[in-house]
Amino acid sequence: MTLDFDYNQAIRQASQIDTIAGEMRTIANRRLTDAISSIDTSWDGDTSVIFLRHCTDTKTRILSKATELESLAQRVRDVARVVRETEERALSEIQASGSD
Repeated sequence: MTLDFDYNQAIRQASQIDTIAGEMRTIANRRLTDAISSIDTSWDGDTSVIFLRHCTDTKTRILSKATELESLAQRVRDVARVVRETEERALSEIQASGSD
């Protein structure tokens, strides 16, 4: 049985995941923060407090998901590295046994 694994593709996909996580952080840290600030200065009352709490909770959840995505990207890189090292070691052993 052979394993067909494209290390470079895995690394590219991990980078794409990191890009998405970065975009999520930008949305949460810039856009959502700006929206929260704007709402806070222009809307008073009990409803605004509830809405702002919801916005803050949403920001926290987005940042948490971005962290999870970054962790996923790192796990993909780690697994890809292990698979590549294992393939290289196996190939080296095959070549070494063939030269005996």
